[in-house]
Amino acid sequence: MTMETLLLFFLFCVGGSVIQSVTGFGFSIFCMTVFPFLIGNYHAATAISGMCGATMGICIAWRHRRDINVRLVVPLSVSYFIAFPLGVKLTLILDEDMLLRVLGGILICLSLYFFFLSDRISLRPTIVGGLCCGFLGGLFSGFCSIGGPPVVLYLLAAAKTKEEYRASIQFYFSVGNSYGVLVRAFNGLITTQVLGLWILALFALLIGGTIGGKIFNRVNAAVLRRMVYAIMAISGCTMLF
Repeated sequence: MTMETLLLFFLFCVGGSVIQSVTGFGFSIFCMTVFPFLIGNYHAATAISGMCGATMGICIAWRHRRDINVRLVVPLSVSYFIAFPLGVKLTLILDEDMLLRVLGGILICLSLYFFFLSDRISLRPTIVGGLCCGFLGGLFSGFCSIGGPPVVLYLLAAAKTKEEYRASIQFYFSVGNSYGVLVRAFNGLITTQVLGLWILALFALLIGGTIGGKIFNRVNAAVLRRMVYAIMAISGCTMLF
């Protein structure tokens, strides 16, 4: 990677961590629009995104640990553990060009969903619902490191307060992404390049998390999310076509 691409990688990590700090999710959605192109390797891109997600999840969950509702996270995590390796195996079967096309399609579908349907769809917070959302989250996380949307849908319906939602979803991300790092390491996907970029990303996450914490109550989160969704759609079209 050149100095220019390393700088872009760093800046996108900062931006993604700001988004995650303000909205509760979105780092991988934002960063996976460019990581495959900047890093030049799809597997490395998903691995780095997952490691950053685990790092942020652990830090934020620890900070708000008193508000975590473990009972909400258990069914999500159980099915996540089953589905995640399946998603990783798919990435090992498909070639790089096909992976980017599928990722592009997923980004477009997610952007359309968030723009037009997210406020109209709600789930009943049942154990079966948690298992289903966790399975989808695990499958998408293993395949493209974007497993937040199904879980966001479930926890928004299940959590009793905004604080419980924020703490519980970050606990879910910390558990799921940490498990994901182990699965990818077992499959030989955590390389020296991945570790080096993750170390660089740690400084970006610290900067972005600090900025996000300071502007949490000053930024219109809905506007910020819509900007991210627009970037998703544009990037998805680029990958697909």
